[in-house]
Amino acid sequence: SKLKMKFKALFESMHCKEEEYLLMT
Repeated sequence: SKLKMKFKALFESMHCKEEEYLLMT
């Protein structure tokens, strides 16, 4: 369960960076 939360946080942070990248370009 902790591992699942860790993956969820990782996925969300990656998605956030992706959105920032799209906004910058």
